[in-house]
Amino acid sequence: EDAERATAAYEHILEEAPEDVEAIDALEPLYEADERWDDLRSLLDRRLDLATTTEAQISARVRLARLAEKAFGRRDDAMSQLREILTIDPTNLEAMDELERLLEAEEDWDDLANLLKRRVADAAAVGDVGRQKATLLRLAALHEDHRDSPDEAAGVLANVLTLDPENADAVRKLVSLHETAGRWQDAVQGLERLLPLLQPNEAVQTCHK
Repeated sequence: EDAERATAAYEHILEEAPEDVEAIDALEPLYEADERWDDLRSLLDRRLDLATTTEAQISARVRLARLAEKAFGRRDDAMSQLREILTIDPTNLEAMDELERLLEAEEDWDDLANLLKRRVADAAAVGDVGRQKATLLRLAALHEDHRDSPDEAAGVLANVLTLDPENADAVRKLVSLHETAGRWQDAVQGLERLLPLLQPNEAVQTCHK
């Protein structure tokens, strides 16, 4: 339980055998526990250089991305690593999740919208309707709340309803957008479409509306 001497021993191994993956694996948590961030970054760069498989490259870049954000506060570097992952594996869900989170933190709404469109296309390509709908709803909210694009939001919600004609939440949001824009005929049509999807009490309120 002598972390300092263990670290020194593993470092000596890497001096003698720079490609010893077992020593690299052992040093990573030791450097992290001691907050030796520069040394950890150098170690991860070495792991990336030694990677011979796609999986190993992606694993190293994920670690580098998290380190760039956590230790150095450099979201740009983190996003650069994640984009490299998506160049290697365009459908990597972990990289997309992390990139989506960082773009939202940076309030980079245009790039986030493009990423969500890409995720919709990826979900459609594998026939994952549930993920497709969930991503479309996030995209619609992004257009409405952050990009001041209610028409684009309405178009995205229409796509949701193509996939799921009885999605009451999508119809409600679409009605709200029509009301805000003063498109009263469209709002009425939306309310009429909403009625059969509601429980009795809410249906009564919608009839009054």
